[in-house]
Amino acid sequence: MSKTRGQRAAKSGIYGEDVFQGILEAADFLVVPWRSYDKETTPVAVSQYPVPHPFRPDTTRTGKNDFMLFTGQETVYCQIKNQNGSGTTDEKLAFTFDIARYALNDRPFDLYLLILLGTWWPQKPGIIRYAERKCREFEMLADGVRLPVKAKVLVGPKEVGIWIRNLPTVRKSNGLFND
Repeated sequence: MSKTRGQRAAKSGIYGEDVFQGILEAADFLVVPWRSYDKETTPVAVSQYPVPHPFRPDTTRTGKNDFMLFTGQETVYCQIKNQNGSGTTDEKLAFTFDIARYALNDRPFDLYLLILLGTWWPQKPGIIRYAERKCREFEMLADGVRLPVKAKVLVGPKEVGIWIRNLPTVRKSNGLFND
């Protein structure tokens, strides 16, 4: 039986999260599901962290972001989008920023990180520019006042690895990041 488009998309998304988790673990980040999260442990990456969600139809209005990183110095809200061909993931990028901004009121963070993995994104520089523009807009309130939070787009595992390597809490001596 062939898989539906939705099943393939879900599998692709899980693969992107697995790639990101592998990079984190290679950098000695402890990765735990949110139910096992101990607030005293840093650095730690918490998977499927519950956040308020503006588009949920239920009364709880909660969803889960892919990862929340607690480095000991900052909190990073990570959303991973993996796409290897045409589909709707790129069409939904604007909503990822809306969801993060909505979550910011209840779950403060210092950096919103949109991670684009898969073979589709490098072929679409216009979409990457759009995501970068959305990052700049994310940092501004409607009246032009800057939010105390930054936003950044990383494209591909190499950019993710470089960003993680530059975190002050990551040990550089584990061999993964030898140049």
